[in-house]
Amino acid sequence: MKTKGIPCTLKSPVAVRLVKKFLGEIAKNHPKDFQKIQSKTTLIKRVPTKDIYTGTMGQVMRVDAEVSPEAFFAGAFDDNQFEKVIVFIDETLKDSASMLVTIAHEFGHVCTTEIDLARKKAHLINGLRKQAQIGMFTSKGMEASREK
Repeated sequence: MKTKGIPCTLKSPVAVRLVKKFLGEIAKNHPKDFQKIQSKTTLIKRVPTKDIYTGTMGQVMRVDAEVSPEAFFAGAFDDNQFEKVIVFIDETLKDSASMLVTIAHEFGHVCTTEIDLARKKAHLINGLRKQAQIGMFTSKGMEASREK
């Protein structure tokens, strides 16, 4: 079965409905992200039972690139290496809201590029610099922020 053009082996009607609803909203409101999702996602499937028991609610697995852990953590790879992924969803979740949040979280990974991550990192660094400039990281600044 395909869900919004993506092969899907989920069995739970609730999970399938939520994936369709989420992807439909992305297609309508963020067509470029939907195109990324459609072009990169080769399969949507259930989280393996052994992983559910360890608490995994969702996961994205890259299927088309080998990257050493050293290269990954050093950022020494090209985002275009990761063109194909499998998205895993725990379809046994009883709460629809939790399942929808998991679906959104995992597909967010599919859409996120290295440029997005660099922007986020720059934003965080700038925020920390501003906090340091106003003295939030001094003992007096920390005490003042607690008093508010």
